[in-house]
Amino acid sequence: MNTYKNVFCSIIFQVYVSLLISHHTFIIIPHASAEQASSYLQKKSRNP
Repeated sequence: MNTYKNVFCSIIFQVYVSLLISHHTFIIIPHASAEQASSYLQKKSRNP
């Protein structure tokens, strides 16, 4: 029972870490593209 709990916790931890890593990359990439898009729109609105 105790070893089963340890294995379960380690699996949950691995899944959590992998989700965290992928989630961070998914946050960083759209955030950068959103910043580029907003700056592009601002430049375009300033220079019609």
